[in-house]
Parts: sequence; C-alpha cells; structure tokens
Amino acid sequence: MSDETPKTLHHYTDSQGLLGILQNRNFWATDTRYLNDTQELRHGCETMVAALRKAADQQAPAGAEDAEAKEAAVARTTALRFTATALARGQLFDTPPHGGAYVTCFCEGGDQLGQWRGYGANGGGFAIGFRTDALAELAHELKPQGDDKVTAPLPKPQRVLYHPKDLERRCATVVEKILSFGANAAPFSAGGFDAIYLCLPALAFMKHDAFQHENEWRVLLINRTNPNLKFRSGALGVIPYVEIGFPAHAVAEVVVGPGPHPELRKQAVEQLLDAEGYENVPVRLSTVPYRP
Repeated sequence: MSDETPKTLHHYTDSQGLLGILQNRNFWATDTRYLNDTQELRHGCETMVAALRKAADQQAPAGAEDAEAKEAAVARTTALRFTATALARGQLFDTPPHGGAYVTCFCEGGDQLGQWRGYGANGGGFAIGFRTDALAELAHELKPQGDDKVTAPLPKPQRVLYHPKDLERRCATVVEKILSFGANAAPFSAGGFDAIYLCLPALAFMKHDAFQHENEWRVLLINRTNPNLKFRSGALGVIPYVEIGFPAHAVAEVVVGPGPHPELRKQAVEQLLDAEGYENVPVRLSTVPYRP
C-alpha cells in the first residue's frame, strides 16, 4: 500500500446524484450504520479491544515511583479498560451516545469497472473527480447562531485500511494517544471521553479485506449533536445523512461511465458544468470495454 496521497479522488454516482452534487455543490455524508458493509465500525473493533486491554495489562501503577505517577498510571489503566469494555459491548454502534460517524466515500481511480458496476449505475453513471487538497479544506455547517452561519472544519480525507497489520498499527496509534493523557484519562473526565472519540474515527476507516479492491478514501464527520441532520429513502428505509458543501474549484474532472450513448452524456455534462459555473473542468469518456 502506497503512502502517497492521490491528487484527485473520485466519487461514483448515477445521473441523479451527479445533478444533486453539482447543482447544490454539496455531497452527502451518510451514517455508517446504513452503508452496504454490515461490519462498518465493528470490523476493527476486536483488534482495537485487544490493543486496549494489552496496553492496560502493561501498566504498572503499583510500581510507580511517586503518588502523582501512580495516579496517572491508574487513570490510564482505567481509561483503557473502560474504553475496551464500551467497545466490546457495542456502545458506540447501536445507539451511539457520543455521536455517529458520517462518511462520504471516494475512490483512488476514476475509471474502475467494479466501481461502475457497484456505484455508477452499472456503467450508466459518472465519476466526479475532486481535488484532494480542496477536500482537505472542507467544513460542516452547523445550526445558525442568529444570522451567522457557524462551521466546523473537517479532517482531511483518509485512506480506508483493510489489511490486519494496518489495522493493528492504527490501533496502536490510538493507544499511544490515550496513554499520553496521563491523569486526565479517568473514564468520566475529558480524557476518558477523548479516548472513546479517538476510537470511533479510527474504526470508521477500517473495513473487511473483501472490500480492498475499492481503494476507498473517506471524509469523516463525527456528528455529536445532530446539527442539520437530514433523511432520505434507501435500501434500509430511512437513511440519516448530513450535507457537506464544497467550492466549485474542488471539482477536477467528470468521467462518463461506459454505458450507452457516451458522447451524448458527455455533451450534457459539459453543458451542465457550464450552466452551473464550473470553469475548466474536463469531461472524459471511460475507456473500460464494458457493455452493460
């Protein structure tokens, strides 16, 4: 797996999705519990719990040199075990008390057969290429305070991890951050809640290796107070999501899928981009020799 961040990330969608994204200049971040992977958030949970419990076992409060050091060791041990227990019981997943994980999904490649079949209307859809540096500048609009709009910056896009060794390394990073809290890591102090907040974002980027062909990247929003929560219909019924806006310059290209009438579809997209004020955005045809 390369550590290099691609300059462009693609979002595959159908014609309705293309219109909604380009005309409204936003995409939807969906509650991870309603995505097509039934193990969302849960897949890396066992690895995370094992890492937390191992780290707790390695703490030695009885052998601490002074009272302050002993207090910090006890706090870290308690926070690690508290967090591991919360994860093992599924408290972050069923009805998340500390906020849900909402994601928008992207792919490294803009012309992949599997993506056309799965997310691009079986070849009749489109792949919108977004500049990765622009995605790193996104912000989520919170509920207005009076006449002012309040926004919260979002973390930059991150690669989804599939390989067990990569999951272990990510879990080790989470453990290191929890251990750095020291005496502030008691379960009901700020540090304890931070421990849970650290786990949820990490788990949102862990998926079963059956999905590794997707080469997925994600923009993640931890929606703690349900600001501007919206709903749409989907395969599971009513699907919660939030809208994340983007500037026009974030769109780098549009790829027309290998479905019927590609030239006509390409011309329509070019007209759409022009009408909506997108400048110098190339539209290209898929080169995948796929007949839907």
